[in-house]
Amino acid sequence: MYGCLAIIKSGENEGQLCGRETENNTGYCFQWNSHSRICGSERTATGNPCKKYATLKYFPYCCSKHDEKRPTQLNPQDLRIPYLRDHMLDDILLKTGSFDVYAKKPIEDTLIDSQVVEHVIELQTHRDALGALMNSQRKEMIPYVRNHVANDISNLVLTTEPVNISKFKAIYSCSEDYKTDSLNPAGLTHYLLQEFALHSSESKRKYTRNIKNEMIKSYDNQCKCLLSGENAHDAYEEKLQGLFVGFKIFS
Repeated sequence: MYGCLAIIKSGENEGQLCGRETENNTGYCFQWNSHSRICGSERTATGNPCKKYATLKYFPYCCSKHDEKRPTQLNPQDLRIPYLRDHMLDDILLKTGSFDVYAKKPIEDTLIDSQVVEHVIELQTHRDALGALMNSQRKEMIPYVRNHVANDISNLVLTTEPVNISKFKAIYSCSEDYKTDSLNPAGLTHYLLQEFALHSSESKRKYTRNIKNEMIKSYDNQCKCLLSGENAHDAYEEKLQGLFVGFKIFS
């Protein structure tokens, strides 16, 4: 039988699972309501304190978005450019030659319309790098990153929707675990292999290898879009590089 799942909110055992005998198989002991930690974060849509219970992974908060110890997270949508596909499709085709750089095979002309425009370095990764900057630097860099870096042709390719979704999920999971110091030792490789698990063994290794290689290539080109010598730009490059190192993309 498992012990009480409540997370103790104060005292010597603060932040630990209660572990007491549970009552009526509820998963909690009879005292859980009195000694469980309420999230209380004001990073909510309404600005009112969150009333959810804290979780072990994000203690004393319920989730990463409510963790007030972290920099305020930007919305990746703030980095999107409307009608990006309409504006950039011809340039992407000219750059890649109707070639899927992840699958390493040509895209048939009849399938072009079904391909999605993919950010090689995900917007959420750019968001995380921006979120780590000082407020003044962040304010300066958000429009620049949106207009000259994240949506630059060097960061755009075409791929299938399933690959696009699997890659996004892998990056998201990797990022969340990195923020909570619970990253898998293999880094991004682990999360990509996990998301492409339904593919054949050879295929998932191929996608994992090719995606990481394209991210490194895009990183080099993205850095060239920044203005070297400008404090905010140099700081942004440092934060982006830190994420690549932290995610173990270079290894």
